[in-house]
Amino acid sequence: MSALSVDLDRSSPVPLYYQVAQQIEHAINEGQLSPGDRLDNEISLAEQFGLSRPTMRRAIQELVDKGLLVRKRGVGTQVVHGQVSRPVELTSLYDDLAGHHQAPRTEVLANEVVGAPDEVAAMLAVKPGSPVLHLRRLRYAHDEPLAIMENYLPEDLIPIGESDLVGRGLYQLMRSKGVNIRVAKQRIGARSGTPEECLLLGEKRGSPVLTMERAAHDDSGRAVEWGRHAYRASQYSFEVTLVEPKFDWQDIPLAYAMDTAALPLAWGPLEHPMALNVGNPHLVFFVNRLDDVPIEQVGPKIEHDPAFPDRINVNVAEIVGDEIRLKTWERGAGLTLACGTGACATAVAAIKSKRASSPVKVTMPGGSLTVSWAPGKAIRMRGSATHVFSGELDLEALQ
Repeated sequence: MSALSVDLDRSSPVPLYYQVAQQIEHAINEGQLSPGDRLDNEISLAEQFGLSRPTMRRAIQELVDKGLLVRKRGVGTQVVHGQVSRPVELTSLYDDLAGHHQAPRTEVLANEVVGAPDEVAAMLAVKPGSPVLHLRRLRYAHDEPLAIMENYLPEDLIPIGESDLVGRGLYQLMRSKGVNIRVAKQRIGARSGTPEECLLLGEKRGSPVLTMERAAHDDSGRAVEWGRHAYRASQYSFEVTLVEPKFDWQDIPLAYAMDTAALPLAWGPLEHPMALNVGNPHLVFFVNRLDDVPIEQVGPKIEHDPAFPDRINVNVAEIVGDEIRLKTWERGAGLTLACGTGACATAVAAIKSKRASSPVKVTMPGGSLTVSWAPGKAIRMRGSATHVFSGELDLEALQ
């Protein structure tokens, strides 16, 4: 059995099960607990930490649900591997994995010079058909497939051999050969994986993948790399830092001065919401029974109320234990399955009004996010990719 110790703050508003789960997760991600390591049974751990058995069981279940632990009959509870949570920074996946003791390994799928397709040519500022270096790799963590990395570089930038790609991250390799990457533009998304992607990543056909596109430029402004990557959503998440929330009525904006902690307004069963701006304007209502609220009926009325000159997103939430259930009416789009800023606004409102403590899990019909926030600080949001929509949008109709 693997030795395990946790440091609990029993005076903290953060639930004890969550403190235990977070510290075990940290031990897994930092390599203190390795894949295959077994933990003591729940009774022994509860006694060791001075906790009740239900509290310990909930902490273990939290990590089982995240895919970090697995219960096996006749074996007990074992570490699977740490889900990679990666901040959005100008780094390579290989270096991030190595820095978190995730034992990265790379299989090179393509290292070739090709004629630049139109999209690649536009991103690298070269003529279509110009020679560019095409790289495609399958990245592993602890021998589990994690991501398919595809990159295009100007053909004359640097020589890259297969051994270079196996043993180093692309950005580290580029910097070692004199390329000073100064700035990058990045777009994150989610979709269903293609049959080939799901096969390579060891997922069921149609499973969701987290996607990232990035265009990087050197200190002279030259485009030096364009990449598009597909990450295994069950094993990977991005951690995103958002803006500091604003609560002043003029910053939201409202049509006139009001107490944003509890607007003196009501729409049927919904009344006195908190108003805030987390990059776009939101109202947050807390109710006793979320499923009883006809948000499809009241959402459009609130969105277009004259009190909100830029229209407003409407969030209706129910506190369930230590978590938040949420439905969001998104301005211009309607009832959504998932809304990142809605989850953040609702979490901030719950923490500010002392209905919840940070971090807090927010569950929407399309998936869950964990949101952290403290007064005077920026919001941090973390969650796995979930495919929630396939189809076409009429953008003109949304104006």
